[in-house]
Amino acid sequence: AGGALQEWWGERRAAAAFGGALAPDGYGRVELGGRSLAFLLELDRGSEPHARLQEKARRYARELPASDLAAQQPLPLLLVPSAARAARATAELGSETLIAKVWTPTDGGSPLALLRDAHAERSHHSRSPGQPLADRTETDKTDATDLAPPPAPHA
Repeated sequence: AGGALQEWWGERRAAAAFGGALAPDGYGRVELGGRSLAFLLELDRGSEPHARLQEKARRYARELPASDLAAQQPLPLLLVPSAARAARATAELGSETLIAKVWTPTDGGSPLALLRDAHAERSHHSRSPGQPLADRTETDKTDATDLAPPPAPHA
């Protein structure tokens, strides 16, 4: 039960969906375990100041609900190069707007598994206090071994 990229928009087209008020690095939609999962990609190479990431999180909170993509409920996903950077981003940004995950092209593992887990994390955070976790969906049951990492980049 693997997954597949169904749609991808680069930075220019993704920015157009926000009238230029926000410029994600991309927008994608994958089919995974029988579900369509949308995401907005923010790729952080560790060079952006945290103040800039905080401003991006505020813009996502403001612009996403009023955008052309609102009906898709895309997950704003911040990919960072290290666990320390992810921990700091999560502490400073919270996990309500941008979900920070560690991923690099050379040793980041399966992008599909990362996306599946990030969507599950968002679902967990969006529960009302005291609401029990729902039964796991088929997507949540997908074995991570079915989500093989991409081939290594060519040197």
